[in-house]
Amino acid sequence: MEIELLKRRVDELQEAEERRKREVEESPATIEALMDYIPEAITIISAHEQKIRMASREALRILGAEREGIEGMTLAERAERWAVYAPDGHRLANEELPLTIALNEGRTIKDQEMVLVRPDGQTICLLANAGPIFDHAGKLLGSISAWRDITARKKAETALKESERMLAEAQRMTHVGNWIWDLEKDLFCGSDEAYVIFGRPAGTPIKYDEFIGTVVQEDQESIQSAIARALEGEPYKAEYRIAVQDRLKHILALGSTEFRDGRPVSMRGTVQDVTERKEREEQLMEALAKIKTLSGLIPICANCKRIRDDRGYWMRIEKYIEERSMAEFTHSLCPECEEKLYGKEKEQ
Repeated sequence: MEIELLKRRVDELQEAEERRKREVEESPATIEALMDYIPEAITIISAHEQKIRMASREALRILGAEREGIEGMTLAERAERWAVYAPDGHRLANEELPLTIALNEGRTIKDQEMVLVRPDGQTICLLANAGPIFDHAGKLLGSISAWRDITARKKAETALKESERMLAEAQRMTHVGNWIWDLEKDLFCGSDEAYVIFGRPAGTPIKYDEFIGTVVQEDQESIQSAIARALEGEPYKAEYRIAVQDRLKHILALGSTEFRDGRPVSMRGTVQDVTERKEREEQLMEALAKIKTLSGLIPICANCKRIRDDRGYWMRIEKYIEERSMAEFTHSLCPECEEKLYGKEKEQ
């Protein structure tokens, strides 16, 4: 019985040893395959040699280097060959790089943005993570860094910011803002220009009752009717007046309703301050009214040539026209009148 137990124990030990040998043989091959196929830039450094042991294919592509040109390189040599800058523009020393910090300080670095400048002058934006490598006993073996090329993302972010800046500038120049009303939360929010139009600090949430309260009382019924129709699916269009800092503004609002499972969940659209346009229209109407006054039949005295106005007063023709048009009169004598009045004096 004891012999059988001993034999079984020997078999288990032999099997464990074979398994360990296979793992030792397969582990480097697995790591090499991982470094070749993973779409991530990875570098591993040895704590003992202070040199780069391995670099993934993606790391070589980003660095523009061959495997032989980087594996075996010290951290100082790497920092000298590839300039790395922080987002604020200062060049990072070797001691400030994530891989070095992980090795020297044994701590983890997460999502650090950097700018790499290759020897050929190409600039690449990177997002780096790094951490130390310990064995089962807690001994530091090295450090590993994983980083990815975020150049395209940074360009997209820059383009988006520029687009947002241009949109905000266009809205400011045209007095147009965009807005959204969350029906479930009963909150209005919008662009900076929308808040300017309503005289509110940017980002301030506005509830429906607060919004209606800014509308002059005479216009509240019409805008509430427009909103009710929009919640039934019609396009939203409303013209109304609001009181902002003791000033009356004319507003043109357009929008539509978003439905989910047949239920309205939000409204969104644009709002435009058309006060200047309304004032110009009123000025134009006044001018047209004056022009219209000068049209049609005008009662004029056949003898003194005075004109009777709408109130029944008779006035000189010059005054009548000046009050009802942009015309102004200057006075002089025509040749016939000059001869009639001063002809004899000229002869003398």
